[in-house]
Amino acid sequence: MRSLEGRLILITAVWTVAAIALVTALLGGFAERSARRALELRLATAADQLASNMDIGSDGTVTLGRLPDEAGFTRSRSGWYWLVVADGKAIAQSRSFAGREPAAFLASARGETGAGTLGEHVAFIERRIPDETIPARLMVTAPLAEIEAEVAGIRATILWVMLGLALALIAGITAQIRWGLRPVRQLASDIELVRAGEKETVARPDIANLREVAEAVNRLITQLAATAERSRQDAANLAHAIKTPLSVIILRAGQGGAAADPGVLGSAEQIQRQVDRRLKRGRGIKAGLAPTNTPIAPVVDDATFAAGRVHGARGIRAEAVIDLSLTVEASREDLEEIVGNLVDNAFKWAASKVTVEAIRRDRLVTITIEDDGPGIAEDALAAAGERGTQLDETVPGAGLGLAIVHDLVADLGGTLVLSRGRLGGLEVAITLAAGRETPVGGSGHQG
Repeated sequence: MRSLEGRLILITAVWTVAAIALVTALLGGFAERSARRALELRLATAADQLASNMDIGSDGTVTLGRLPDEAGFTRSRSGWYWLVVADGKAIAQSRSFAGREPAAFLASARGETGAGTLGEHVAFIERRIPDETIPARLMVTAPLAEIEAEVAGIRATILWVMLGLALALIAGITAQIRWGLRPVRQLASDIELVRAGEKETVARPDIANLREVAEAVNRLITQLAATAERSRQDAANLAHAIKTPLSVIILRAGQGGAAADPGVLGSAEQIQRQVDRRLKRGRGIKAGLAPTNTPIAPVVDDATFAAGRVHGARGIRAEAVIDLSLTVEASREDLEEIVGNLVDNAFKWAASKVTVEAIRRDRLVTITIEDDGPGIAEDALAAAGERGTQLDETVPGAGLGLAIVHDLVADLGGTLVLSRGRLGGLEVAITLAAGRETPVGGSGHQG
């Protein structure tokens, strides 16, 4: 189990069951020993009664003055037996023998007194009959089956009681753990609200240990906010510093300018867009804006349409299969920059086909863009995302597209993976945090 709650409940359940099993075994053993002692006490009492009320004549005749209280001595093969032995021979026996040969009892005798188990699973005890003319011994037995059935019933009762107790304990401890972890879940929820921009700080719980965690998180939030503000100021200062010289370059390189150059103009305009985007992004950070939920399908449709217009002469076919409800936590401008660069790159290299897919897994969305072009060699995949790297000088571009995408994805806390796709060309998979799904159903398809 991966959750803390699940692990605590599992550990508690295992230890509870183990403890209950141990207690059940101990109680069962205690019940068995108690029943055995009670049976041995009955056996000793019966033996004492028989010995004190028994007379043996000189001719070996045994006279019993008073019958013992134990009724089992009169029932046939009840397990309650008594036997008088003199000179190694049986001279008297109880009715319960019912004609059965008492040789087994004689063979099992060990000493003058004692207790043990005979062939019929009985306990026995021996007594010397006092003050008799003929030395004799009295052997008395009691059936162990009586206590075995009783102990089995007690064990069953203990087992059911302990099972009920175990279930009650596990249920109670589970409720206690869940109740005890509520402040932790609330703290996690507050942190998520801070991340989403709905709260500025985490509330301080009443529990001392969690209060320390909340205070540490708030200090971290303050530190990150200060770092972000410094970064915003640095980016804004840099952008403002190059904005005026960049405007001069655009004017001079534009049509009618003193140094008209379409290539320089295009690169300068691209830099201008990056500067504007950074300034806008910096203002968003300063305002503490929450992450924007941007639908993926419209951005992909716009990107494939624009790339199709630019590369229309080559007849590239685009296919996009995207659930219309899918969104990501990114501004539309950032997502357009990411998808636009990747789709444009795919159109540049594709032979005839470009595919775009988006799949949500838990809290992440993976957007995959693939072409059927020549692809990239394995040893060149790592260098493909480096700023300014061009894999083919005959293809237009400054080598900034993948690097810009890599930076944007990293800024959004996502990942970018380059690999060889199923169509044989380059496959680019970007993974971003999933936004709240829109209520629109179905999927978009463009061919």
